[in-house]
Amino acid sequence: MALIADDYIEIQMLGARYNHALDFHDHESWADTFVSDGSFISPQGRWDGREALLEFSRGSAAGPLAARHWTNNWVIDGDGGMGHWPCYEGTHWAIARAKEHGTAALTTRNHFHFGGAS
Repeated sequence: MALIADDYIEIQMLGARYNHALDFHDHESWADTFVSDGSFISPQGRWDGREALLEFSRGSAAGPLAARHWTNNWVIDGDGGMGHWPCYEGTHWAIARAKEHGTAALTTRNHFHFGGAS
């Protein structure tokens, strides 16, 4: 089933709620953007399930605020009816590692996109 316009809007709004909640330390709302057994995976580790997601969010609020999420130039792929938002944060991470080490690679799950930087 292909995505319809409402699907694209819902995905974009979910991303906005996710970023806003994390940036303003609204831990419960941030965890609400995941399914109950969802996972958050970053270069710092992996958090599986709601309680672990809340733990991550609370821990991220403990340090000084270095940046806010800013997303634009949205690309939402239908991928057989399962919409997703390709990983821009991961792309920035890969670029930084490539600058530091000469090369880097990034993969994200469930949509067969991958990228490299050098």
